[in-house]
Amino acid sequence: MRGALEQLAVGGDPGGELQHLALPGDLKTVGAVVLPAPGVEQVVAELDDLLAAGHVYDVPMPEPTPSVAQASSFLDSLMDTELYSIGAYFCDEHPELVDEVVARSEEIERQGLEAYSRDNDGLIEESFETLLTGLAVRYYKAVAG
Repeated sequence: MRGALEQLAVGGDPGGELQHLALPGDLKTVGAVVLPAPGVEQVVAELDDLLAAGHVYDVPMPEPTPSVAQASSFLDSLMDTELYSIGAYFCDEHPELVDEVVARSEEIERQGLEAYSRDNDGLIEESFETLLTGLAVRYYKAVAG
């Protein structure tokens, strides 16, 4: 009997079929990196003070985007993730299924896992794997360009 807390096996041979595709069970989360634009609030406050006093000055604004070296380093860090690896592997091994898995994952996003699984007579775990694979493919394509 299958229950909500049952430990299910991870893995399996996809055999070219999305419903049998399983993802690694050891995924680790990766924290977001936010690069602040230094000094923007201070410059805006000074500009507001000058304008309020009737002065018109050309106050230089700091560059709001990170330098090319910082952006390159940031993109490199995005490529060093499990999600990127899953997306790259799927695109390399199953190029004929990429559009289908992305479309299915978008449908799961619209309907929700439970409703999609119920409407397609599938297990919620399989729907989750399809959702995650589609997200990984989209992540890979966005980062790789």
